[in-house]
Amino acid sequence: MRFVVDGAQRMEQLIRALLSYAELGHGERASHSEVDLNAVVERVIDDLRERIAEAGGKITKHNLPSVTGDSVQLADVFQNLIVNAIKYRRPEEPLDVRVSAVQESPDQIRISVRDNGLGINQAYHDLIFLPFKRLHGREIPGTGIGLAICKRIVEAHAGQISVESSPGSGTVFHVSLPCGTRADRAAG
Repeated sequence: MRFVVDGAQRMEQLIRALLSYAELGHGERASHSEVDLNAVVERVIDDLRERIAEAGGKITKHNLPSVTGDSVQLADVFQNLIVNAIKYRRPEEPLDVRVSAVQESPDQIRISVRDNGLGINQAYHDLIFLPFKRLHGREIPGTGIGLAICKRIVEAHAGQISVESSPGSGTVFHVSLPCGTRADRAAG
């Protein structure tokens, strides 16, 4: 019975993730307005507070800019990245995630989410953004679609997402987005 219940729960998670992914693919532009990424990331951290505490870790957020976008979708990006940092942490070390931003150019900002987790072999850097590409079996829960959703959201915001990582040295996800109206003042 437990096997059936676990399978049904995994199927429900997968269906929800697929629906989310499919909704992003219709080219429908969400309502874009000025979004304070400080508030977005603080809300995500607050929502994940219990999981962060269970991981025995901390999330450090530096001053983030405002961008033009959809706050709910951008929150999904940061939630996926932070949840991945929690899931793929090294058990022998406390979780340490840092969210920061730098101005790449006058019209582009790069937000980085850096963790001290397991890391990702460079051979898989492009594959992890494809739907259903998981690098681990069932020992680490997930649908294998979270980073694909992140990529779709970031691209829908006229941005790019990339990764820097190697096994044992943690991971840094970079999200480059066009600047919002206050980004020049807030980045740094």
